[in-house]
Amino acid sequence: MATHHSKHTPEAKLQQFYAVLADVYDHHFDGMVVTGAPVEELQYKQVDYWNEFKTLLNWRHDHVRESIFECWAAQAGIYADFGINKRIISQKLFGVYRCRIDQQTELTAGFNQLSMPQSRHATLGHINDPQLDVLASDPEAGPVVLASKQTRSTYLSGHPEYETNTLFNEFNRDREKGLPIQMPKNYFSASNQLIPGKMTASVCMIIGYTVCCGYRFKYIKIRFIMHQPIIK
Repeated sequence: MATHHSKHTPEAKLQQFYAVLADVYDHHFDGMVVTGAPVEELQYKQVDYWNEFKTLLNWRHDHVRESIFECWAAQAGIYADFGINKRIISQKLFGVYRCRIDQQTELTAGFNQLSMPQSRHATLGHINDPQLDVLASDPEAGPVVLASKQTRSTYLSGHPEYETNTLFNEFNRDREKGLPIQMPKNYFSASNQLIPGKMTASVCMIIGYTVCCGYRFKYIKIRFIMHQPIIK
């Protein structure tokens, strides 16, 4: 986002490899993926790029065929599109949650359940909007995969992009920082050994020509694949 200043990436690199919305405003794309950000404990209006985020969402209706929102972006997208607010939770939702399939669609076809890594401090409550379908959910994690034909968007409240060791690394990071953190659920064996996950299952395949990676656009051609980690 043009209004946000990154703390971890040099501005020169962002200027060299990324573009802001104004640079691509007149273009049209097959797909867009909007990723999360560690701002979930803030109210949306406290996020310094919130107005620009809403401008991006309004822009997509006429310029993007299909959109995918992940983690915080899913919660924020649902709030912007439907007015459904997130709920801050007292303990971090952390682990791999085995979600039931609530609706059989092209997206969930072939799945009896879906394992989704989670690492967040907020969740969504009961969804009661006829324009927003809950495709997969978990009693503790809440709605995990949602979709809307009206907005041509899929909202993923977890982290399908996480690799086998990501939760393990996050656990060690938070513990070293002295932050309150519990063992990730459904992730370690009974002996507390990490069972390597096997990444399988192509769930959602969308060809796109731009990705909104956190704060900027990046011109790449992607095939988005939701991985299902198999962790006993």
